Amino acid sequence: MNEKKMSIIALSLVPNIYILKVLLPTYLDLTVFLYVILFFVCVKKIYKNKVLILNKIDALIALWMLILLLSLFYSSDQYMGLIRILQLVFLGVPLIYFSRFIIRTKSDFLFFVKASVINSTILQSLVIGNFIIEGMQVSRFEFYGLNPLVLGMIASLTIIFVFSLFAINRISYSSFTITMLISTWTLLLSGSQGPLLSTIAGLLILLPLIKFNLKKITFILIFSAVTAVFFLQINQFTLILERVMEGSDGDSISARLQLYSVAVDIIRENPLVGAGIGIFGSYYPHNLFLEIYAEGGILLLLILLIAFILITIKLMHYFIFNRSNFYLGTSLAITIASITALLFSFTYINVKFLWISLGLLLVVSTTQYTYDLPDKAENK
Repeated sequence: MNEKKMSIIALSLVPNIYILKVLLPTYLDLTVFLYVILFFVCVKKIYKNKVLILNKIDALIALWMLILLLSLFYSSDQYMGLIRILQLVFLGVPLIYFSRFIIRTKSDFLFFVKASVINSTILQSLVIGNFIIEGMQVSRFEFYGLNPLVLGMIASLTIIFVFSLFAINRISYSSFTITMLISTWTLLLSGSQGPLLSTIAGLLILLPLIKFNLKKITFILIFSAVTAVFFLQINQFTLILERVMEGSDGDSISARLQLYSVAVDIIRENPLVGAGIGIFGSYYPHNLFLEIYAEGGILLLLILLIAFILITIKLMHYFIFNRSNFYLGTSLAITIASITALLFSFTYINVKFLWISLGLLLVVSTTQYTYDLPDKAENK
């Protein structure tokens, strides 16, 4: 296996690092190992004069980080703020540039998607095996204490990748069935609404890619029916359905409303520059807009809105002019899925697939690349 494929595999493992970390001793931190590999690969490419062409998006990223860095000086929790800055600088934003340095051709992009599916499917199989061993109790499953939301997002993004491969006939019917069953089960085990909505959003974006024929329609109908019957038998579907339907009386919704209220109060007190990064401590508001506005103020919110506008323009261009573009459709699907999750849970700094998806979106849409990536791998 050559260096290019090894670096792509390392990149594909990053979003699954949460599962790997709970399976290994604390002194074997694969996060550091993977990032060192990716940093080394990028430095080597720079040394060989394979540099990126920077553009206005990179200026927005730099401005974003500068605003957060300045906000650290007036934050009431500078220790937590410093931790978040370090996470952003060393674990978040670099993934955008890792993606842009490493994913350079059509074959690179496709290999990354396939590697992500294989890695996550194997790890999700371990989760399901552990669930069965522990008695298959109907509850939100925590794999060795891992947050169910994380499990849900890994499953969600795997489903989106598998569906994108299915849309362009790059996965067999048997492989599609196995991976979709495993990922759907993991999604249900998480009992999380955010990943469920992320999955729906991502799949809707991928619909234009599918070239429907009688065989595909028949297969999808049979697969959907069998899957529904199977999961109804193990009662996990009932759990997530109850959480979706619980309304404002549910504990989860009530907790979120309280977090929203705290964030809104902070914004009212600091509407212009925010209260500084780290202001929420360990209890972030579970909403991307509130988190960003409360920490960085109106300017940071404005940058976020500009980013949303740019993504929306790209999305419209895809639906109108590039409906058959696998690369653009897939990168948009995982970007929208990640953003959807951030509207209800998580903090954006720790969502690694968000940063990778933004990098992939830049790969297929910025000026130094065409919508169809080069067919041949670049010379090494």
